[in-house]
Amino acid sequence: MRVVHPKDLLAFLKTGSGHFGPMQGLMDAAPNYSARDGTLYLSEEGRPKLKWISKKLNLFQANQIAHIRDSQVALEDGTRINSNEALYDIRKSRIIFAGNVESTFKTGAVIQSEIAYLDTKPSLHLWIPLTEKVQGRKTNLASPVLFESQGLDYSDSDHVLQLLSEVKVKVSGTSPLQIASDRCAFLHDQDLLRFSMDDSKIIEKQFIEATDPKLLLRSRKLEVKLQTGRQIEEIIALQDVFFEDTTHPDAPTQGTGGKGVYRVKDQEITLTDFPQLYQDRDTVTGDLITYNRKTERVEVTQSNAIYNAKPTNR
Repeated sequence: MRVVHPKDLLAFLKTGSGHFGPMQGLMDAAPNYSARDGTLYLSEEGRPKLKWISKKLNLFQANQIAHIRDSQVALEDGTRINSNEALYDIRKSRIIFAGNVESTFKTGAVIQSEIAYLDTKPSLHLWIPLTEKVQGRKTNLASPVLFESQGLDYSDSDHVLQLLSEVKVKVSGTSPLQIASDRCAFLHDQDLLRFSMDDSKIIEKQFIEATDPKLLLRSRKLEVKLQTGRQIEEIIALQDVFFEDTTHPDAPTQGTGGKGVYRVKDQEITLTDFPQLYQDRDTVTGDLITYNRKTERVEVTQSNAIYNAKPTNR
């Protein structure tokens, strides 16, 4: 508690524009209402949609705008958004978060950005424009996932978190795996990361690339299964799959197929849908080909054939 002298009241109430420069003229004026250390609830049909804790809130009634300092928002589905500042446009039902914005989702993903938008109607829709860089992590796995992108989209109607452009994902582990794509979706209900490319690009550039220090895996679509507290076990490549393994650089192995499954722990790649494998000058074909990166053992099913590579000049 402190006593504010009447002549100091205006300075006490002013919020200052901070990140919201275009609102300078408005927020240099005295607000109609001011609150400190308050909690605001937004509800719809008697059901709370979000809880909003603020250190300082100033309401400008004529413009129907509230300016908040030290903003902490909790959505109905458990998503939390913290920021240095926020601007609530009551007429548009939109909140703009600015300054050290951190969004934590129930999937375990945590996102950092400098700005984010939340539309509260007709449903809760959190988005970050393509012009803004997004960085994040998912750490409730035995193999933590780090990622970055341009732009983000999330709606509480489907709980799908979308990374929108220039996506880079790093899967930690003994042999870190990095994945580059145009888009990525976190599918919470399926515990899945789904990567895709922009189909407006020329066909030759519509490839996702997954690499570790000695492996290149390329395909049109890619999926990574996530399980809380566990290592990432499988990476599934779909459509026009190609891989090159340079674990043994003097005799690299390449493979193609319509589908590829990479079992990370076992270091095994399985190819199906017209698979082919190339080692030195040899070509292996069959209905299903399994290649072990550690042993170079190749198994071909549906043909009763097992091929053991014995490269020379090692």
